[in-house]
Amino acid sequence: MSKLNIKVTNPMVRALKKIMPNYKIALVKLTRAQYGCLVDYDVYRNEVDYDWKTCRFKAIQIIYPSEDYACDKYLTTRDLSYCFKQSDRTLKGFLDEVSAFCGI
Repeated sequence: MSKLNIKVTNPMVRALKKIMPNYKIALVKLTRAQYGCLVDYDVYRNEVDYDWKTCRFKAIQIIYPSEDYACDKYLTTRDLSYCFKQSDRTLKGFLDEVSAFCGI
C-alpha cells in the first residue's frame, strides 16, 4: 500500500482540480502578514506550511465562481489532515471529504 502524503503541494492541487472542476484552485505562497489575515490568525500553529527557503507560507486557494457570492477559501495542511481523519483513509474517501469540506 502506498503512503498518502497529506500536505499542501502541487500534486495535491492537481488532485483537487480533478474532483472540483467548477472551482479555480491554486497553490499560493503568502507572507506571514498575508497568511495571518487570510488563512489563520495563529500563524505559529502552521509551521509545517512554512517554506524556509522562500520565507513564505503555502496554502491552497479555492476561488469559487462569482455567481456563488462566496469568499475564497484557503486550505492548510491542518485542514487536509482533518479531512483525512474524517474520511475512511483511502484516496477516494479523502478527496470526497475535502470536496465536502470546501463545498458551499
